[in-house]
Amino acid sequence: MPPVTKTEAEQVSLECTYETQSTYVYIYWYRQYPGSALQYILYEGDASHTADFAKNRFRDSFQDEISAVANTVHAVEGNSVRPSCSYTASEIRSSYLHWYRQYPRSAPQFIILIHGSKDKEEKDGFTVKHDNQNKSVNLDLSSAKVTDSALYYCALQPTVTGNP
Repeated sequence: MPPVTKTEAEQVSLECTYETQSTYVYIYWYRQYPGSALQYILYEGDASHTADFAKNRFRDSFQDEISAVANTVHAVEGNSVRPSCSYTASEIRSSYLHWYRQYPRSAPQFIILIHGSKDKEEKDGFTVKHDNQNKSVNLDLSSAKVTDSALYYCALQPTVTGNP
């Protein structure tokens, strides 16, 4: 890796790229001044920690994103419908993928979640299918009803207080 040279107060971004088959990934960052020992800065994975001196100075961008494949999905009553989300996480096997539904002028409702290591989960008429290879998660409704008309969204973390 070539040396990074910046003037004081300039922002520096460092990138770490890796490949692994492990389901437990932790990335550790250290710094070392000339003639000094390594100094721990932070780690990120299923959990994270930042050294006290580094708080408010160093931040990781080990952030995973998930987004809808299509903004709108239409279905004819009685037909199947499949809202879909894709994610950028390099390793999802130790996480959960969550689905929520929100009716107009109502709070979001938790529907179902699937562990990242599973391919399929069923609950209360909903089926979630996870495709780890294509980094997507689908919510299958086998027979759409008018009452299914709502905003559906997916999340990598719980987003509604009091839900799993």
